Amino acid sequence: MTSKPTYSTMFVPGPGAEWLDDVDGGGELETLEYGRTRDKEALVWTPPGYDADRRKEYPVLYLLQDEGQSYREWVELGRLGQIMDNLTLDGDAEPMVVVMGDAGTPGPAGVTKELLPAVERAFNVSDKGSDRAIAGIGRGGEAALSAVVDKPREFANVGSFSAGYDKAISRGKAKQINHSTDVVRVYAGNVTDPAYNDTVALADRLTRAGVEFQSDGSDPETGGTWDTWQKNLHDFAGRLFQEVDDEGPSEGHLPFVKHELPAPGTTPTPWVDENGVVTFELGTEFADANNITVWGNFGPAGSWPRTHMVQQDDGSWRLSLAVEGGSYYYKFVVDGVDHKDAGNPTKVSSEPTWSTFTAEGDTIRAQYTAQVPAEARGEVSVMSYPSTAGGGTQRSAYVWTPRATTRTAPRSTRSSTCSTVAGRRGPTG
Repeated sequence: MTSKPTYSTMFVPGPGAEWLDDVDGGGELETLEYGRTRDKEALVWTPPGYDADRRKEYPVLYLLQDEGQSYREWVELGRLGQIMDNLTLDGDAEPMVVVMGDAGTPGPAGVTKELLPAVERAFNVSDKGSDRAIAGIGRGGEAALSAVVDKPREFANVGSFSAGYDKAISRGKAKQINHSTDVVRVYAGNVTDPAYNDTVALADRLTRAGVEFQSDGSDPETGGTWDTWQKNLHDFAGRLFQEVDDEGPSEGHLPFVKHELPAPGTTPTPWVDENGVVTFELGTEFADANNITVWGNFGPAGSWPRTHMVQQDDGSWRLSLAVEGGSYYYKFVVDGVDHKDAGNPTKVSSEPTWSTFTAEGDTIRAQYTAQVPAEARGEVSVMSYPSTAGGGTQRSAYVWTPRATTRTAPRSTRSSTCSTVAGRRGPTG
């Protein structure tokens, strides 16, 4: 991984990941040097069956990375080659050339003045704005938007992946954009995406200016990570240079609504919102700590990840993450020492540093661990008994008894005297 040399990657094939898997007969990747002194590089993916002499020039998609990323991350973490191979070979995307340019130069000038001419000299691609698309992550997404706002005729398609845009867009400019573009589409992860509220503001800005755009909505499953941007790329590339009937958000995505956390220390912790995003909080008493993690059983397949908290400007610590519906337990580990969440009144008797919480949802885990209405709950009592194994010492046990319910037995199998059964039904979900 170019931008983080100590990192490695792996891919686990399986159901649902076919669109990210290697495929025979895919396209090719090569490096393009450009700039006055050829001191800049871009990666270029050409589609399966690319013909440098084809009479009809290929449309082209330009992709820009975020600050702190390398343009090579599009293939190293984004699996661009596999995504585009599968889309193209399955007939779900128009064969196109994809250019991963270096967005290190602020603003769109490095793309429009240097990269475009170099690509058009080296590859059989169209120089028409109607055959060009541009998209980017974060700062790269902002540069992509700037390129279209500055010169609407240069690109007919623009995608914003976890990006904001804080410049004014006049009504006149909006009309030019609407006239010249085919697709303007806005993407973001869930509220844990650092750019989530910036994306909400972007959607509001486009709406107020009168720019016609498509919203993919907020992806409830993933935040500001390559898991999200892979899906963004897959969706965006499949909409380019061809007719697409559905302009709405991806299935299950949520509308963009500004997200605000409660002020520190004002609510019980953790704070769980209506979409299953849980926020853990520690106060300023640990302002001098070097490392704090949340250790809980909310990982995939019930695994136990230790997730780092982020220190805030006031010295407190917070962590937000999305979980599936269900019941969970966790503790804080502060510089290697376990701590109970003092803001959470729940307890685990055998493990005094653990706390619990629940998140609503439609999973099996949520159905069987959710609270039921008070009038339907059974009762839990403590029973004492002498232990013969312990020499007659008194021991205790928790006993749950069901709420008595009345139900009528089927006439063909039950006597008329057996009309009351106390809590013998099993789970129905």
